[in-house]
Amino acid sequence: MPRNILKSAIIVISILFLALAFSGCDLLTNLIGGGPSVDPITIPDSVAADPAYASLESDFFTAINNDRVGASVATFAATDPSLDALARRYAKAGACDTYPDNLKDRVAAAIGSCSDAAFFLGGSTTLSNYVSTLMSAWLAQPNGATTMRNTGFTKIGIGMTVGTLAGLAPGDTWHSVVVLLAKP
Repeated sequence: MPRNILKSAIIVISILFLALAFSGCDLLTNLIGGGPSVDPITIPDSVAADPAYASLESDFFTAINNDRVGASVATFAATDPSLDALARRYAKAGACDTYPDNLKDRVAAAIGSCSDAAFFLGGSTTLSNYVSTLMSAWLAQPNGATTMRNTGFTKIGIGMTVGTLAGLAPGDTWHSVVVLLAKP
């Protein structure tokens, strides 16, 4: 498969996964077989910040705040270090909890309390236009803009990691980003 088609396919898969993630992890689990589970996925105990992703994480933060400004919604002053660390752990796992309360519980453990949380995962073999591509996909999804512009969200965590994706040519990588929005 030519590289451009493979890259396009990965972006499309990412967008579809994003749509399913916003519909709820239970929907995703039901589509691939199985049902809701109270067992959380296994995420790494910790994932160190990767300096290679610092500017992209900052670009996501800026893009989210720019969208909130455009919608007359208060911006986030900064990312929450505890949520950043949790977002990196989810990004490294490349998966979401199949039971939504598990994510809420993990966010609550990280910041002390939480009434809601949202996330998305995306991947690509290239980082060219990565932020704008995923932000556009997020905003285009049902409830995507509503979630991002929710005035109740007062804390944000952003994490990116890199891993391998089955089916790609050896050496190709999967760049994953997770954004956690919380209402403490």
